[in-house]
Amino acid sequence: MKQKIFVKYISELINCIKVNEFHTIIKYILCICFILKGLILTINYKLKRGRVKYHQILNHYNIDATINHINRVYEDYIKYIPNSTDLFRDKRILEIGTGDNLGIALKFISQEAEFVLTIDKYYIIRERKKEQTLYDKLKRDLNKKQQKLIENTINFENEIQLNKKKLNYIYGVGVENLNFLNIDKAFDVIVSNAVLEHVDDLDKAFLEMDKILKPGGWMIHRIDLRDHEMFSGVKLHPLTFLTVPHLIYKIIRKNLNTPNRKLIDYYRNKMVEINYDYKILITSIIGMQEEFTPFRENLNSNEKKVKNSLKLLENFQNRLKMPFKMKNKHDLIISGIFLIAKKKLL
Repeated sequence: MKQKIFVKYISELINCIKVNEFHTIIKYILCICFILKGLILTINYKLKRGRVKYHQILNHYNIDATINHINRVYEDYIKYIPNSTDLFRDKRILEIGTGDNLGIALKFISQEAEFVLTIDKYYIIRERKKEQTLYDKLKRDLNKKQQKLIENTINFENEIQLNKKKLNYIYGVGVENLNFLNIDKAFDVIVSNAVLEHVDDLDKAFLEMDKILKPGGWMIHRIDLRDHEMFSGVKLHPLTFLTVPHLIYKIIRKNLNTPNRKLIDYYRNKMVEINYDYKILITSIIGMQEEFTPFRENLNSNEKKVKNSLKLLENFQNRLKMPFKMKNKHDLIISGIFLIAKKKLL
């Protein structure tokens, strides 16, 4: 059945190609490649594991670059929160999307967090010596008290061992399935970095996060709204992924971790729906090489960068599929956001 559906959509893709439109030809060739890649990955996992549960990813990071990334992500968390000096002290923190190291979680521990739970949908193949080197370097910029807090939380005698009263790491669970963890004590802060754009069921994800966040607690999410180089990586328009028909994109997403195509308006509406106090900062727009510094709440149409971005959209918006075609121009050009939301007190 799956093979028949695949053949059907391959035929439809081929029929959609207009020989005189280079953009369309390349786009659909890439769509076919994405579908094939997803099928190959699925077959490979099934042959090796019997069934697909989660991916194994080898951590291959550069240590110095990773430390810079950890520090930047952590600094963003505290930079844009009002009165954030003691944001993490004595707090229970949930980090969604551990990634290939525990660096962010350990930064929270160094700031006297009561407990940190870090979860990831995917399993990371870990290298003990490399991670030990990473965490040793991370500690160098901390004072002795902070270093001691980390040393009391993680050790490397035989393997990576965690003091689970302070820090726990769970893989194989996505944010939309937090209910599987049977969490019996609410969190003060929930954070994520470049995670929510990959979640299939964001409505359920926010429902689950809301259930385990204390009244007065914070959600802090950095969200990448770009195509993750699906099409822009071969110099196509940065919004080309919004021109792919829904059913075809759904097939691509089935086996590949591509963006869910939720734009800024979704997050704005969701915060209103769940009745949170919130602020959405814009980190970048299409056509920009660097992020805004600092992040900003609004776009000025008279600014050169914004003008260039709107011009990039101008002759392309009609190519977008519904509902993207009808969205606000400023919403369409925003390629990254920083969501800060506070759950109201009862």
